[in-house]
Amino acid sequence: MSIPIPPGRRHSGWRSITALRAWKPLAPVGFFDSDRGLESRVEKVQRHRGVLYAATIVGVFFLDATSGTFKPVNMPVAQAWDFLAIEGQLLAATSDGVYAVNGGQATFMRQSVNNDFYALVFHRSRQDGQRVFVGLFNGLTSLRWENGIWRDEGHAPGIQDEIRTLVETKDGRLWAGTYATGLLRLTFPRDGGEIWQDVQVERFGPEHGLPDGRVYVHEINGTPYFTTLDNIYRFDPATQRFAADSTFMVVPSDGGWILKEDERGRVWVLGKGMALSTRQADGSYQWLKAPFRRFSDVIISTVYSEENGVVWFGTISGLIRYGSNREMNYAVDYPALVRRVVVGEDSVILGGLNFPKVQNFRKVLHCTTPTTTCASPIPPPALKMPAACNFKPGSKASTNPARRDRTGMTTPKRNILTCRKETTSFACERRISTSM
Repeated sequence: MSIPIPPGRRHSGWRSITALRAWKPLAPVGFFDSDRGLESRVEKVQRHRGVLYAATIVGVFFLDATSGTFKPVNMPVAQAWDFLAIEGQLLAATSDGVYAVNGGQATFMRQSVNNDFYALVFHRSRQDGQRVFVGLFNGLTSLRWENGIWRDEGHAPGIQDEIRTLVETKDGRLWAGTYATGLLRLTFPRDGGEIWQDVQVERFGPEHGLPDGRVYVHEINGTPYFTTLDNIYRFDPATQRFAADSTFMVVPSDGGWILKEDERGRVWVLGKGMALSTRQADGSYQWLKAPFRRFSDVIISTVYSEENGVVWFGTISGLIRYGSNREMNYAVDYPALVRRVVVGEDSVILGGLNFPKVQNFRKVLHCTTPTTTCASPIPPPALKMPAACNFKPGSKASTNPARRDRTGMTTPKRNILTCRKETTSFACERRISTSM
């Protein structure tokens, strides 16, 4: 039997009774977890030369096109944190240093010795495209591509902070967000000398309007936004202070927020839940939350948007693939054919309507003594059951009164009560079978 779907509701409703349990409304979502080769937290996602890579806490993985599963890149197991595609290479920031990844292989560009290059985040310089700043577990450094090799330019003097985020402003200043020690801003000399020679380092904290501890920096539409555990800020150059800005506080904080602007200019906000915004002509934002409510309890660690509209969300146990190009009308109610209603774990109060088939309605009641009275469940429509039943273990009672269904036809009804002994109690089961 087929159920017609109303016009304008292509993605909602049930298509047939026989497919009731198997069919689900179309949804632009897919999951890549342990069944697809990913078993741990994904920190960053990047596509390079047609291959999708995932940086996880147990190494770098790539999506194998033949098997459709993720496979590990051949490298020592290390925590991987970030990617950067540059000069035809894919750099990976890991706890062992910086690797260049190509397919299933990886080679060192700069190995960490005694944790001197525990790499967490990359940023390609806007002033010099051959230079890459690298945020470390214990400082800040840079690499420069010269004559076909990466040259280590050394560490920024006086910085031992855990650098987690980097944003460069148009004037060449570099904001560095830390995990626990506030915010840094670096101003570089313009004479073209060594990068760390005469660099000016400023620190910002409570005296500038920020709380103590973690401060991350994100760039949206050319403007730096600064996220803390419970607020989002913007910097006022005139006063040299930070002021709270609620523009992107559209979902609750989950130990802070992640803000990400994709190539289409859309802004993703990750917190306790997530939201997607589209910038309007007047500079305001229109927010979309409905398709992501199913992930409100999922910890999302990163978001990566591709040109074809596919968006990848990194979670603590793999990846979620979301097709953002599919049009869905989330304002339309979803009609459903209700075939079964259950209260608790085992109390069926509705088992369906009067179709020409045998229908079974079951109720299991647990009793602490061998002989007791079991209260009956709420009867399904048109089925009348005794208000109570006295029984003893193993006893059966059956009656066959006639009844009229909703069509006016008289049909026999059989009411069977049985009891079985369980580990700590006796269970009473009532089954009503009606042949239509």
